[in-house]
Amino acid sequence: MHLFWIGLVFLLLEGNVTLWGTTVNLLPDALGFLLVFVGMTKLRPQVELFSKRRLLALVFGILSLAHTVVTYALPDLSSTILFGDSIMTLISDVVLLGKLLTIYLMTLGIAELSTVRSVDLKQKPLHVLWVLITCANIPVLGMSVVTANLYDPSYTFVKIAYIVYIIMAVILSVLSAVMIVFAFLSARNYAKSQKKDKAKKPNRKHKKSA
Repeated sequence: MHLFWIGLVFLLLEGNVTLWGTTVNLLPDALGFLLVFVGMTKLRPQVELFSKRRLLALVFGILSLAHTVVTYALPDLSSTILFGDSIMTLISDVVLLGKLLTIYLMTLGIAELSTVRSVDLKQKPLHVLWVLITCANIPVLGMSVVTANLYDPSYTFVKIAYIVYIIMAVILSVLSAVMIVFAFLSARNYAKSQKKDKAKKPNRKHKKSA
């Protein structure tokens, strides 16, 4: 499976696992952004969009890595004035917006790649799923803003926000799973088109020699 599509899987899945009281992210967003950046770089001869926008994935990857390091490796630093809870929440929201923007650029690039190679890369369902995932993330972003400013769980609005968050988290999990399936189909069709190209090259050489 091409690194481009593997990066998409990393961005869609949440891999937080708690081991011996320590939370470990097995599917870090930073790695997903990096894989997408490398994948876009390799595909840029075929997709002009990636030549212009691939650096965004790298920027968001660096920001995500910084957020992860401060959160897990330097927890004391995250509670300082410079890296307060509100700032960390803001950075987390920016990374989430970066994920949505990167996935959007990926769907546009897949559509362009599909046209260039004349192959079905499931670009339409991938784009529709991106729209649904983006809409489902709006309440999640709203809840993060609320909880960053209202810490007392007795607030009725905060309780409602948490319930909405849980519901949307379930919906997001289903949408992400469906999108991963279509991403796999897209990557498979791309791999098949590559094999066809490789199969044609020896035939062309044979014709020239004849």
